Amino acid sequence: MNIPVESALAAWLRSQPAFDGIPCHTGQSAETIPADCSVLFAGCENVEIIGGTLSRATASIVLATPSHLEIDQHQQLTSALRTALRNLSSLAAHFEGIAFAGAVLTGLTESQSDSRWICTATLVLGIAEI
Repeated sequence: MNIPVESALAAWLRSQPAFDGIPCHTGQSAETIPADCSVLFAGCENVEIIGGTLSRATASIVLATPSHLEIDQHQQLTSALRTALRNLSSLAAHFEGIAFAGAVLTGLTESQSDSRWICTATLVLGIAEI
């Protein structure tokens, strides 16, 4: 079930006007991540069956911006991600083949690594087989 969760998260991120034109990759993507521009990554690390058709997915969204860009640009994108994360219920429209039962933001961290500013959001999602 990892692929449908990652696909839904990526579709949701692509639907956000603030991220228009920013590449969004999934954990299953074979695409090359460009080194010279901002990029979003949607990953689903784990899906655990809770009971019956209900499962709990642990997922993350990573926003990486090259540090040669102005910090203001990264901060604007980080702010847009925080705003989007306040409306996790809008994720439901992007799930196909499984039902979205809700989501909780469990962590938001910022760091710098490999000449990139990085913002990572950790989520727990409830999903169910249809």
